[in-house]
Amino acid sequence: MKRNIKELKELLGLAKSKREQQASLIDEAYYYVLPSRQFYIEDEPTDHDDLFDNTAYEAAVELQTSIINMLIPEARPWAEISFIKDTLRREIGPLVVEQLSESNDYLRDHFVNSNFYLAIGECILDTIVAGTACIAIHDEPFEPLTYECVPLKQLYFLEDKAGNVDCRFREHKWTTRQLMKRFEDLPEEITETNPDASHGVIESVIPDGDQFTYTIHLENGWHELKNVSMNWSPFVVWRWAKSNNGWGDSPCLAALPSIRLINKMQMTMIGAGEFAALGAFQTEDESFNSEQAASRLVPGGIIYTEQPLTPIQFPGNYNITTDMFERTAMQIRNILLSRGRSTGKNTYKTATEIMADREAFIQQVGQPARRFQDEALKLIATQVVGRMMKRGEIPPFTDEHLQIVRNMGFDVSNASEIFTVDVNAAVKQASMLQQAQNDLMGYANVAQVMPEETAIHVNKDKLARKLLRGFGVSEDLLNSEETVDAMKEQISQMNQTQQTLGVAGQAGQAGESLNKALDGPLGAALANLNNG
Repeated sequence: MKRNIKELKELLGLAKSKREQQASLIDEAYYYVLPSRQFYIEDEPTDHDDLFDNTAYEAAVELQTSIINMLIPEARPWAEISFIKDTLRREIGPLVVEQLSESNDYLRDHFVNSNFYLAIGECILDTIVAGTACIAIHDEPFEPLTYECVPLKQLYFLEDKAGNVDCRFREHKWTTRQLMKRFEDLPEEITETNPDASHGVIESVIPDGDQFTYTIHLENGWHELKNVSMNWSPFVVWRWAKSNNGWGDSPCLAALPSIRLINKMQMTMIGAGEFAALGAFQTEDESFNSEQAASRLVPGGIIYTEQPLTPIQFPGNYNITTDMFERTAMQIRNILLSRGRSTGKNTYKTATEIMADREAFIQQVGQPARRFQDEALKLIATQVVGRMMKRGEIPPFTDEHLQIVRNMGFDVSNASEIFTVDVNAAVKQASMLQQAQNDLMGYANVAQVMPEETAIHVNKDKLARKLLRGFGVSEDLLNSEETVDAMKEQISQMNQTQQTLGVAGQAGQAGESLNKALDGPLGAALANLNNG
């Protein structure tokens, strides 16, 4: 549905008023942690000479690295195409296993080889500092899919009734050269300007049923440059945690009082350090030139005066300031879930230690990680799979496959009723692992007391499969349940054959032993008995 300019202006104005409620707080968090991303830095360049501490920045970067390593590591796939139901997987899986594995390989290679990790890393840092992030997915003809972290000062959005991100707006600038490269229908006041002149541009994404209406307007006069209907929103917005006005809350916003305090204490410590190093002196000589003396107050410098210089004793306690600084820095690190860097020579960890660290991290960042999975990863992965299928970069599920599925008795009209994009984020894996460990521990404890009853009640095959999935073994590496049943039957037959051969072997050995005995003294005794 095409919306008129007046309606778009009203929605944008409402979105701006929503952000304005929290803009000053977000801008202050950026000021102390990431000054280059401040909202108002373009309009009023800010003097950053009074920034003295980077504790929050170091903790934020460490948390960013942990989130990437724990939730979306490059070393293993975090998203895959899978079946919606286990019944479909059991019935149809063998028919499309090769195609499905190939498609998932393409998906993983795309995320690793594109600029996805660069853009998502910047977005994660935005959520840590400001509580909100937006990643743009660019799908241009004859070019690969690319990603961009949208600066929050360009972003405005509204929520729907359910609290989900709804309308999205991006207000930024393009040069004349960039506009002429993208669009043909441009006003003369644009084409006749300097190629490097900047022009305001407003991008909007408005939901329209199952589709999205994506428009681009020039800010001056709201001249329309583009208006298309899309299956996906090119802007994916998510929050660390939600605040009252819909914008995100963040660890840095929560730690802002401590961040302000530690910056002031760092400034005080620098001043105290200067006094401790250079000192302050007094003299009774009225003709003493203090400016000249200060210029000579350097190592090896000589100051000439008729009266001796006497050092001034300060009543302050420098150690108190140092202790307060350490406590405040620890508060910031705790809020930002910073575990600190190891200073020992051996920083290697065992697999058990790594798993324990991962579980502890997931417990600490559980809710934000789930929101990251639902509001960002799921939408990004689903959109990327759809776009790659449309481009032909992922083999589509054909009509022939659909007909085979229908012949099996499944009422399906398209592939979306068969497949889904499963985000194997660490939150889900940690939950599966914890449940599997609980099942294994419960089985082992009960089996010690009632081994026979436990063997009857517990399906060991299902337990083993659950443990394998919980410990991160990929689904494509697991044999199907039909294959497992066939292998168990084969093993059972082999065991029966071996038992039969074993009984026959034992009988043969007994006969051989008996023959040897008959050839010996036992045989002679039996012969004498018969003769008697």
